[in-house]
Amino acid sequence: MNSRRSDANTRSKTVRSTAANNKRVVAMAVALTAALAVGVYVSLRAWSASHAKGLAEGKATGQVAHRRRIAPLEAGDRRRYAFAWTAESSASLGGDGAPDSQPKKDNDSDRAKDPAKAPSLDGFGRLGGTLELTGLGMHDGVRVVTMVLKTLAQHSLQIAGAELLSDEATVRSMLNVPVYVRLDSRGAVVDYGFESSAPELARSLFPRIFDQIALCRAGSDDAESWSCPQRAPHGAAFVKYMYVDDDTIERRRVRYDAFSDAPACDGCAQSVDDLTTVTLDLAGLIQRLEVDGRVGLKAANPAALDVYSARDTLSLTLESAERLALAMVPPLPDQLESRPAAPALTAAEIESQLAAQRTGDLTLPALFDTVVAASQPNSRLPAGFIARASALLEQDPEACNEVVRRFNEGRLSLRTRVLLTDLLASAGSPEAQEALRTVLSSPAARSTKELYPTLVQRLGFVDRPDAQTIAYAEQAYTSAVRKGSVTERSALAYTLGATASNLAREGRDPQDAKRLTDTLRKGLRAARDSEGKRAYLSGLGNAGAPEDVSLVGMYVSDGDEGVRFDAIHALRHARGEEASTYALRAMSDASMAVQQEAVRVYGDVSSTEPQALQRLADVVERGAIAEGTYGELLNTLATHGGDLAATHRILGFIVAHATDPVLRARANEMLQR
Repeated sequence: MNSRRSDANTRSKTVRSTAANNKRVVAMAVALTAALAVGVYVSLRAWSASHAKGLAEGKATGQVAHRRRIAPLEAGDRRRYAFAWTAESSASLGGDGAPDSQPKKDNDSDRAKDPAKAPSLDGFGRLGGTLELTGLGMHDGVRVVTMVLKTLAQHSLQIAGAELLSDEATVRSMLNVPVYVRLDSRGAVVDYGFESSAPELARSLFPRIFDQIALCRAGSDDAESWSCPQRAPHGAAFVKYMYVDDDTIERRRVRYDAFSDAPACDGCAQSVDDLTTVTLDLAGLIQRLEVDGRVGLKAANPAALDVYSARDTLSLTLESAERLALAMVPPLPDQLESRPAAPALTAAEIESQLAAQRTGDLTLPALFDTVVAASQPNSRLPAGFIARASALLEQDPEACNEVVRRFNEGRLSLRTRVLLTDLLASAGSPEAQEALRTVLSSPAARSTKELYPTLVQRLGFVDRPDAQTIAYAEQAYTSAVRKGSVTERSALAYTLGATASNLAREGRDPQDAKRLTDTLRKGLRAARDSEGKRAYLSGLGNAGAPEDVSLVGMYVSDGDEGVRFDAIHALRHARGEEASTYALRAMSDASMAVQQEAVRVYGDVSSTEPQALQRLADVVERGAIAEGTYGELLNTLATHGGDLAATHRILGFIVAHATDPVLRARANEMLQR
């Protein structure tokens, strides 16, 4: 079985807000790329009752009567959807021609020749809840739609050991924040607008999601298939549409013409496996949407090693629809901060990045100027900047002292301080780590209540932490517990787990990693509230120590849904029958979110078990798994090779019991392969 998660994702390494974008991860990045909430404009409109009736009777002028056509969301049309979105990505940070973010002075040439030696940056995002779309009508010749997240039952945005949604305050800040989307005549995004109070995470994440789910309308009413170039999650794609049923449309991204969040790669071969299935109601509005898209780049060398891989999924189900009186339609604010659709990389830009080696012509003054400029609204760091800047800091140790001085300047914005700590953590040299500890100990790092927990997680980004960095993380955790700071304790639990994982990967003294994981185990056993349990479970999930399976498994039956979800998620790095048994047990959970995560994790942890699919088929045939989890079952089967008999048992059950025609059709298609 091919694991559907990157290795660092399986270690729960989290999405760095800005660093993720500029290391080209899940524009997560987190973006990890990141990243990171889900909305959908797919050319919706609530037609008038008379038009809908005419369509149902085959009287709609100028179109094939039995084909339901995508319609735009008009002024006053409001729809609420249940959604579940995931994104995973892994980007090589060297060896493919892209600048290496962690160069070693003694073997630069070896690493440049052998991508297998290059590190990767991995991200993971998951959001689930409800979102609301509202049509605002035409403004200056373009259609405007808003998207608002109303609830977030599941939330995680991770990269390299940092969780961006690690506390309830951050999660709440993402709710009820409108993104204003301007669309052209066929439904393509012109740009995004945000009110000045919108958090930066929403500004980075919402456009990525709209790129993922926007649909291009056909050029004529009688078209059975059509194509168009469109923005996509990872760049500019050529997209084909076709009807597969009267009310069902398939969208397939055939190829990417340019990438916007992948490392530059000379002559790389791309692979795209992308399918969106849209079910329309009589009015031409989305009733259900399912996305499963994968993209990859392989190096142009005999080994054909992976340079970049990503997967995005989205499930959208209509919950309610209403038509607002025109007087109740929200107005378009007079002042919006525009964020244009992220430009794709052209071939010339890719060639330019390939020519940039290490720092290129970057100087220290230019480094600071770029960071300050990127901290402004509607700005972003140039492609490849993080790699070049961190290399500069490693090559010039004195530059780290200048970063400390700049960090402590009183007029510096919070975002600039975050970017500077990202650079120090990415450089990772002894001097950079010392500078990172210095800025974390400064009054400026605690200039706001939220800043320090965000910054201290950067310790988990350091691939090769030295003894002083490990000691700082431990002391900071002890201090947070002693003073009762829940937010800092949670942030540092993530950090201890990520640091333990980095130590284990580097083959360092196992006692250091054991001491950190012992701290997390002790904290988990002592935790009485759900928030504490979730923090320590996530930390242990980051660490990924195989000996923690039994302890983590105890919380699969906890009374809190979030704890159960995080317990299952924390097992994703394990392998073997004990972990897979916990995952099978969780497939009968009352929470669909827990069921879905259990199926996803089972696909990973059971990879070495010859009877894995038979055990899964037994659970499926008992009927305990909700239909809302069938999509994840199909995803798992698509990547889990072997046992055809057990696979057919599961597919046959879905065909026989699913009420959703899209799920039945997908299961039938897999049966025919």
